[in-house]
Amino acid sequence: MKAAYFSVLPQRYSAQQDIKIDKGCNGYTARNIGDTPVMVNGVTLLPAITPGTTSGESFAVSGNFGELFAGRISVQFLAPAGTNPLVEVIQKYYLPETLKNFDL
Repeated sequence: MKAAYFSVLPQRYSAQQDIKIDKGCNGYTARNIGDTPVMVNGVTLLPAITPGTTSGESFAVSGNFGELFAGRISVQFLAPAGTNPLVEVIQKYYLPETLKNFDL
């Protein structure tokens, strides 16, 4: 078996949207780093409630070796909105040299 090379792509979002999925996406993590509840693919993530803490709830979808994520990542902020709605989505994706070893 050849080595599988991957990287991660962290991005922050402050508005409702569907996020573009990298073609080599193997999994992702969503982390509420704002002050507003956020829904990511139907999972509600609450903001931090401890003073001085910047990271609220998180949710992860991970794939096994060779699996590619074929879904979508949708972000929707919920009411009541705070002053800093913010979610960080980190995609784990295979690099092109690894993708060419898969039967796609």
